[in-house]
Amino acid sequence: MKAPKIATLILATLTTLAFGLGCGADEPPPEPPRPDPAAYVWPAGPNPTAVLEIDGMGEIEIELYPSLAPSTVKNFSKLATNGFYAGTTFHRVIPDYMIQGGDPNSKDDDPSDDGRGGPGWNIQDEFSDAPHVRGVLAMANLGSSNTGSSQFFIVQKDAPSLDGKHAIFGRVTRGMEIVDAIAAVETDTYGRWGPANRPLANVVINDIAIHQPAEREATIAAIESDV
Repeated sequence: MKAPKIATLILATLTTLAFGLGCGADEPPPEPPRPDPAAYVWPAGPNPTAVLEIDGMGEIEIELYPSLAPSTVKNFSKLATNGFYAGTTFHRVIPDYMIQGGDPNSKDDDPSDDGRGGPGWNIQDEFSDAPHVRGVLAMANLGSSNTGSSQFFIVQKDAPSLDGKHAIFGRVTRGMEIVDAIAAVETDTYGRWGPANRPLANVVINDIAIHQPAEREATIAAIESDV
C-alpha cells in the first residue's frame, strides 16, 4: 500500500510546482500603467522664457517652469544671465532621442573633455511627475543623486525611460525645427575624436537670454506693433 501513497505525494508536488510556475510566483509584479503624457497639465503662466541663439541656425525659445523646479530654473537663469553658456556647444547629439549642451569644456578646441565640465557646484534634484516628451528641457546628471550642474538636454522624441530620473524645468515653445536640425547633424558616433555622439562640426550656442514675464510681454507687444 506504500506505492499509492508515494505516487500521491509526487502528484501533489508536481501540481504545486506547476501552479507556482504558472502564476509567476518568483517574478516581480507588473508595473502600473504609465499615465498618458498627453494628459499632463503643464504649469500655467506667465512664466519666464529662455531664448537660445544657435550660431547660423536660429533661435529656440523655451518656457521655464519655476513652480516645477525652482532651484533648477534659478541656477540655469543665473548661469545664462552671467554669460556662462555663451560659446558652449551641443556636445552630445542622438537623433530621435535628445540634444545635450551646457558644458564649459566645449568652448575650447579639445573635444576629449567635452561632457565633463560644469560651473564648480551641483544642485539638488527636483524630480517630478512631468513626462519627458518631445520639446522638454531637463537637467543632465551623472546618474547619481544631486549631480546636476550646468548641463541640460532637450528631448527630441518622447523618452519615457527618463521619467523620474531628471529634473524637467522647461519646454520648447518656438524653434523645435532648430532642435530637429541639430539632431540631424553628422556626429562622431563612436567617440573616435572625443565623447561618443559629438557633432563633427561644432553647434555653438552664441547666447542664452532670460526674459521675465513682464519683459517678454513688452517684447511681444513691440514686435507686433512693427508688423
